[in-house]
Amino acid sequence: MIVIGKIGAPHGIKGSANLISYAVPSKNIKQYKIFIKNNLNYIELNCKITVLHSNKIIIDIEDCKDRNKISEYTNILLYTDFKYFNKDSPDEYFWEELIGLKIYDTSNKELGVITQIIETGSHDVLVFKKNDTYLLPFIQGKSIIKIDLSKQSIIIDKNYVVKN
Repeated sequence: MIVIGKIGAPHGIKGSANLISYAVPSKNIKQYKIFIKNNLNYIELNCKITVLHSNKIIIDIEDCKDRNKISEYTNILLYTDFKYFNKDSPDEYFWEELIGLKIYDTSNKELGVITQIIETGSHDVLVFKKNDTYLLPFIQGKSIIKIDLSKQSIIIDKNYVVKN
């Protein structure tokens, strides 16, 4: 499963909420089956997603009929299946695949674990932590030397690392 969005603040009084879509373009979120995570399980969410004329996206969840009930879902992450997405090349990665990977320098010293990825426009930035928090631009062939999903590791050029 991959994170595809997040439920935002309530919208109106009838149980709707704003939806923050991570899909590109954002309105594409309408075409996926949506799930939420409950402990270790994914549960399909019976919902209706509407794109308003202002490109604002609203979600209506079947069991939520008022503002108080939908507010319990605020900030809940929404997931969908990887099967809806294709990678154009073997050098492309979903953020979900990278978060949690261990970072190593070229001498095989562990530098930390990826905890977050920030989209900046020009390059995504990996946030990784050990004792401190560090930032690394995601530039394959430069800052990123090798990604090995089977070993859950990334080898990097530590000259690109910035302490946050």
